[in-house]
Amino acid sequence: MCGTAGSGALAPGPWNSVLGTTLVLKGVAPRLLRDPGGVVYSHRSLTGDWPPGGASSTGAGALTHALPGRDLDELSARSAERGATSTVAYPLVSAGERFPFSAPRRRGSSSAPPPTAR
Repeated sequence: MCGTAGSGALAPGPWNSVLGTTLVLKGVAPRLLRDPGGVVYSHRSLTGDWPPGGASSTGAGALTHALPGRDLDELSARSAERGATSTVAYPLVSAGERFPFSAPRRRGSSSAPPPTAR
């Protein structure tokens, strides 16, 4: 609840995502949204709205896991110099995904070869 309000989603309409160790979707709905798959959850707010959300197991934590000890600011700058890539990645540090779909055994994947240490 506090994270939703802190993200700026205070009333129905605005939604946002927060990329940290995981990827989280936050928003506010005027009524309870029911998800038969159970990947979207909601809590009733004090104002009577329903902030639904979902948390993916993907996120920036995959970078520190795959590139331990590397300077992520330096890598970001080098990446910006190179531009877009055709790599497709689904970065999961451990098995399991919970949003936008439930897949308890899902593993991370990438169309690129694994990074090498320098």
